Amino acid sequence: MKSESNRIANHRAALRWGGFVVGLLTLQVIVGVVAIILATNDPSAAVLPDYYDKALHWDNQKEAEAASRELGWKFTLLAMQEGDKTGIQGQLKDGDGSPISIASGTLELYHHSRASQIDKITLPPSSQGTFGISGCLPQDGLWQANLDVTDANGKRFVNSQVMMVKTPDASVRIGS
Repeated sequence: MKSESNRIANHRAALRWGGFVVGLLTLQVIVGVVAIILATNDPSAAVLPDYYDKALHWDNQKEAEAASRELGWKFTLLAMQEGDKTGIQGQLKDGDGSPISIASGTLELYHHSRASQIDKITLPPSSQGTFGISGCLPQDGLWQANLDVTDANGKRFVNSQVMMVKTPDASVRIGS
């Protein structure tokens, strides 16, 4: 009778410890699957589009930025609040403070935590060197703005700026 009770106790212990080991292995697989899902679905882990081509043409970009600095033009970029939306306002002036006429240009905007979601905005011609775009900054944080414009005389100006956008009601908008 004693051997029968020992056998039953050993069988229960084997099931208990075997179940514990199988449970730990199952938990490890579940954690691994969750980690893979989080790593592959997080948009903040994205690389800039065309990163490789941009790296190949880095010298050209640096030359364009140096030529733009030699022009002596100043580009001012500000976030503007319009009700519950945040937009952007830009102004291009020469070294004397006179506005530069913008014949054509583009502005690339992206939030630093969403680098793969680039908004490429075609700028309208402006004789005053200004532009305003409403509602283009939907969230607070660091934004990258890459400007590429040409004036009426064909001179090209490129500029990259990082802006911190914080709306007055940011505490209300957390999590939205």
